[in-house]
Amino acid sequence: GLDLHTYTVESRLEHAPMGPLSGSVGFSGMRQGNISKGKAFLIPQYRLYTGALFASEEVDAGWATLSAGARYEYRWQRVFEFEDAGIDVPDETRVYDDVAAALGVSVPFGDGWSMGFTTGRAWRAPNVNERYSQGVHHGTAQYEIGDPRLEKETTWSVDGTLRHAGRTVDLQLSAYQNLIANYIYLEPREPVLSIRGAYPAFNYAQTDARIRGIEVSGRLTLVEGLDVTVSGSALRGTDRVDAGPLYDMPADRGTVGLRWEVPSLSWAARPFVEISTTVVRDQTRVPEGTIYALPTDGYQLLDAELGSQAVRIGGHPVNVGLEVKNVFDTRYRDYLSRYKLFVDDTGRDVVLRIRVPLGSAF
Repeated sequence: GLDLHTYTVESRLEHAPMGPLSGSVGFSGMRQGNISKGKAFLIPQYRLYTGALFASEEVDAGWATLSAGARYEYRWQRVFEFEDAGIDVPDETRVYDDVAAALGVSVPFGDGWSMGFTTGRAWRAPNVNERYSQGVHHGTAQYEIGDPRLEKETTWSVDGTLRHAGRTVDLQLSAYQNLIANYIYLEPREPVLSIRGAYPAFNYAQTDARIRGIEVSGRLTLVEGLDVTVSGSALRGTDRVDAGPLYDMPADRGTVGLRWEVPSLSWAARPFVEISTTVVRDQTRVPEGTIYALPTDGYQLLDAELGSQAVRIGGHPVNVGLEVKNVFDTRYRDYLSRYKLFVDDTGRDVVLRIRVPLGSAF
């Protein structure tokens, strides 16, 4: 049994523009705590208080837009001792505080083009489950074991983006790199045998990591109402301690879609047909010595959708859509799925959506 209570508050003030300068300041806070009613638990009872002050500013310099932001956060976390000889949870209080900040610039050029660059520093305190998990996570049927020695993560990041927005062509290309100290991740270990059976088990661990990648998306209008869309991403995660790959990094993937939107009819507004295919390549970057036989094969999925912004039914406008995901009922297991050791990912999924707007006209 678990009761989790969370209370949050946030206030933001946008100050009056001062010439080309505009921005806001604010604060936020959170109180969180749980009560574990059962004899066993995944995480112990704890109380958490956080408070943060933040500010962001933007300057329109004409030739470029400059932006900056900073956030200071204080986090107080207390874990309560659990009175059971078989579970080791001390009565402990820890405090974390640090500053996150970012600087960015966006430069327009040519006809509808722009370039943007951002660099920043961020941090994250370890959660209670990452430090003190001792049991089966019933959402994933996996035994998780925390590490109370975990320290906060800190990240230095840089990214660049090239954009183009036009009447017939939209394009966005981004590249990024994050250097993470004390990166927290789940490391597979030998299964744990309990009175309910054997469970695949994972330890929370830390290392220094580098994550870099590229993302691309675009739209091309072939003729009025007929668009081709493309998107893709490739990411590489590297353990900077042993130069090997990180666990649970997504495989390279790309999506190509075709959307045909016909002119509105007397009984339907902007009806459309959309077909798309997603291709995911084999995930070959898996750490050596992985305990479990993780699925790393690539796969290809086909999705289709038929719909309209509004259809007149009985004199009323109704939004109707029919979507079929994984049209060919392909069997596959994604490398990032938490259920990959037990079951295939979702097969053919047919969804009929009917939405009746209130107070709107056709």
